[in-house]
Amino acid sequence: TGTGTGTGTGTGTGTGTETETETGTGTGTEIIINIKNDSLINDNIIVVEGKNSGAYFGSSMNSIGDVNGDGINDFAIGEHGFSTVDDLYKGRMYIIFGKQNGISSELDINDLDITEGFIIEGVNDRDYVGRTIAEVGDLNNDGIDDLVLSVYSFNSSRGTIIMLFGRENWPKKITTDLENLENYSIIKGTGSLVDHRYYTKNPIDINNDGTVDLILTVDGAIYSVYGRDNWPLEINLNNLDSQMGFSIYGEEYYQWGIRYHTLSAVINIGDFNGDGMEDFVINSSYATERWDSAGAEYVIFGRNDWSNFPKLGEMTSNDGFIIKGK
Repeated sequence: TGTGTGTGTGTGTGTGTETETETGTGTGTEIIINIKNDSLINDNIIVVEGKNSGAYFGSSMNSIGDVNGDGINDFAIGEHGFSTVDDLYKGRMYIIFGKQNGISSELDINDLDITEGFIIEGVNDRDYVGRTIAEVGDLNNDGIDDLVLSVYSFNSSRGTIIMLFGRENWPKKITTDLENLENYSIIKGTGSLVDHRYYTKNPIDINNDGTVDLILTVDGAIYSVYGRDNWPLEINLNNLDSQMGFSIYGEEYYQWGIRYHTLSAVINIGDFNGDGMEDFVINSSYATERWDSAGAEYVIFGRNDWSNFPKLGEMTSNDGFIIKGK
């Protein structure tokens, strides 16, 4: 079980907004607000409650773009603590399709009709599916936005990213069993135990080629994997070449012999320096020289050639700049 409160905003149906709160024993509650004709009435407020104690329904939530190609944005709700008798913390992600006239008040999150959305469920202990949700855009340039999810137990517990490419018709339920998946690609982590929670929070074309790319922060470094029309079935970050993407290494801080990885969320901030290319910010909550978690933000300027980008602590004014907390 768990307790806590939280609020957030995001795109719900493409015509309104939504807020969420996690309450009680960790089952969680989502409050979806449909705004019609710029007005809000009680009939437009839909409460979707989690059904599984300790599963933390609603602990993560985000717009995911238009993953079924109907022209209306969709969103996802995470339930990373979802468990069964045989497997703990498999996790779930609930994909809710946006609707022109709003979401039905009859929505049953555990039994979604294929016109309402679908469920993605982990298959192993501690897959933690749904722990992080992000809008990544159209990674394979087919006109439909794609889904990305982290699976922690894969790759000898070093984690794996699964990209599910968007389609018009989704099945009622999908699991992370790779033998039964269709239309996907995976990205395997590096050689150490890592947390793959952090990747681009919104779409970004980091190499200015017209296709959005994926940025991950893994084990004190960022990795960008370039979007492309045809993805290989598997990508290993240890073997990332300049045609596939690039990596940038962050600063390391030690306390009592423990290494702290300094990088977490990545956010696209658009063309911040007016050079026609998209820039991004990397959050570093542990970046400090006093061990008080003062934190820092690394602002990185976009460029066409990333092959010789320096470590974050060695950036020049042409590369970007650092904002340090006090």
